[in-house]
Amino acid sequence: MSDQASASRILRAAEVLMAERGLGASLQDIAGEAGLRNKSAVHYYFGSRDGLVAAAVNARLNEMESTRMQMLADAESGGRRDDVRSLVSMLVLPMVQIVDGPGSTHFARFFDRLRYHPAINDEHVLRDAGHPSLRIIVGRISNSLTGVPVAERRFRTDSMASCLLSLVADYERVADSLTAEVRERRHQELVDVLTGLVTASTSAPVRH
Repeated sequence: MSDQASASRILRAAEVLMAERGLGASLQDIAGEAGLRNKSAVHYYFGSRDGLVAAAVNARLNEMESTRMQMLADAESGGRRDDVRSLVSMLVLPMVQIVDGPGSTHFARFFDRLRYHPAINDEHVLRDAGHPSLRIIVGRISNSLTGVPVAERRFRTDSMASCLLSLVADYERVADSLTAEVRERRHQELVDVLTGLVTASTSAPVRH
């Protein structure tokens, strides 16, 4: 087995076991889940538990990056550059597309379970130059919330991000039992709910 294949199997195994057990999942168990006899395999490829988590997060973000950048370009050319629902769909759809892809996944549950780990923390992810689409999308959503006080917009986008992780994790748990038609409807419902959350009317006075 090549180093690349072994590393990939470790990442998938980490998603499964950490989704189920959190950071309590042992590196030895992760290596075993990946089908590797060498108990030191995780240290060899990723250096540490934190290195493994960061690699797993970045692998999935990289997988979604090109899709999100294309969606941004399509929205720009279609006159929907600052349309909040379109922007929210750029966060949701690349995630559910992975869930609906070949083979079962635990990646959304992994993200949700470890949401406060530094590798998944919003500040870290949005500062990462390797994933500019997230910074662009969240920035445009925030700037589009003209009916919300500037001081409250960060709370809205943070709340949306937390709900996004939880809702897609819930979707991942049942996706295999849903028909294609129900899956597509659920995708749109996720976008609707998160759009509603971030654009809900506010009782606070708006000061720009």
